[in-house]
Amino acid sequence: MRNKAVIALALIIILLLSLFYLGRGLLYKVPVPDVVSGEKKVSGDVIEAGDTKERSNFDSIVTRNVFNPERKYEASPAGDPGAAIDEIPAQMPALVVKGIVKNPEGEFIAYISKDGEAPRPVRAGERFENIKIVNINETDVKIKWNNSEIDLSLKKVRTGGNLKK
Repeated sequence: MRNKAVIALALIIILLLSLFYLGRGLLYKVPVPDVVSGEKKVSGDVIEAGDTKERSNFDSIVTRNVFNPERKYEASPAGDPGAAIDEIPAQMPALVVKGIVKNPEGEFIAYISKDGEAPRPVRAGERFENIKIVNINETDVKIKWNNSEIDLSLKKVRTGGNLKK
């Protein structure tokens, strides 16, 4: 019986303390900083979102807010970002001469593969994309790409050492 009385008393104390702290929390007034003096004062007034006097500490956040409708665009001190962009030079495609044939009229036709694609037949003077075929002979093809002439060859390149047959 005595244990039940102690447990009931403990529950009543917990209930009273809970009600006491709940009441203090509901009646608590938030200290609002005074803009002029910088001191905190307790005010019964509700701070509204549009009240700038109490929100002066947040002006830097509000003015930098991306979603603020009053925000203005400021030009970068570096100037116009698109003015100094240089055109990026195009990379030359990988061209490989797969073969050269001579037709019955004596004209050479080169079969050139571009970027690993299937070889295509081209004649001297023809253009494909931004590449012009300048000259074709039995083993070499001379092309012009971006104002530079490039020689493509069917000959094998020998590297160091003695290569004997």
